[in-house]
Amino acid sequence: MTIDVVGDLAGRDRGGAFTFSVPDYQFAGRNATAADVQAYHYDETAGEWEPIPTTYLGDGTFEATTDSFSTFAVGIDDHSAQTTATTTETATPTATPTARTTAVETASPTPTTTEAPTATETAASEQSPVTTTSGTGPGFGVLGAVLALLAVVLAVRFRRR
Repeated sequence: MTIDVVGDLAGRDRGGAFTFSVPDYQFAGRNATAADVQAYHYDETAGEWEPIPTTYLGDGTFEATTDSFSTFAVGIDDHSAQTTATTTETATPTATPTARTTAVETASPTPTTTEAPTATETAASEQSPVTTTSGTGPGFGVLGAVLALLAVVLAVRFRRR
């Protein structure tokens, strides 16, 4: 990721926009497109990654806008992992003996909860299984951390000029 600061940051150090590139080969094997790329801003107060507005400019280039400068990261959103809980009523027959030893069936509804995946793409059945991690955040690895650190160093360097 390259962050180029144009002009003096005096008076403009509270927000702005930056561009970054994601090569096409990064989408291969992830069943992703440019529409799935998302930039994130780390909110130190909340201790979590927050998505920021990200726009695809074409040719693998994106622009992200932010209200403040801090640590940033870029990831690919996985919309296929979303699930929605639905409740279904199921009738369960119960035998009730009477004085004439005749069995009478009565149905009493038993609520059961199942999770049904919601697909955002029409070819959801062709997607590969989703692997999730137990950590928090959008799933950035060592490369994401190195890129974020580089972005902070460059921002501080250009800010001092």
